[in-house]
Amino acid sequence: MAIYPKAFPLSMADLANHILVQVPLQGKRFMDETLSEGRAWTLAVKVVLDRLGKEHDFRSIYTDSSNGTREFMLDLVWWSHWGAMLACECEWGYAGSHKARVSAVAEDFDKLLSFKAPVKLMIFSSDAVTAHRLNCVGELDRYLSEYPCHIEGEEYLLIDFGKQSQAWSASIKKDGLDDSLRFRPLR
Repeated sequence: MAIYPKAFPLSMADLANHILVQVPLQGKRFMDETLSEGRAWTLAVKVVLDRLGKEHDFRSIYTDSSNGTREFMLDLVWWSHWGAMLACECEWGYAGSHKARVSAVAEDFDKLLSFKAPVKLMIFSSDAVTAHRLNCVGELDRYLSEYPCHIEGEEYLLIDFGKQSQAWSASIKKDGLDDSLRFRPLR
């Protein structure tokens, strides 16, 4: 039995495609304005998701000094009158060792697991080394499969803006622990 009163207005593939196309365009504009790479990409994600959320009558909550809003626990949340519709975390992991970068992505993903929303979006950037991408997704698979409080109907979406962007999704088919859960590539 689904607990969310409103269906999510986009498929995971459509949401991923929109983000994979629009965020790099917006991010380049922000980098041209002399923002650092990590700041430019995070701001691009927020702007792209804010615009898309407005198209579907959601209010985006994220830190934005121009309108005096501050994020709550996550980088961005789409909010409606009844609660959260989408929860998003970004972790670019530019600094540190390979292991530290994977750990930083996993720590942010851990917040998404506990947050109640029908769609949970994790955006990260693996480096040029394929092993980093595989280790990130593998670690997120582990977190997903070991989490004991899943809610049927939730969707998870991972987007990696590494050297070759890629997206994965996972659908929760039953409440509670499901040690068979794994992310599947979208394209």
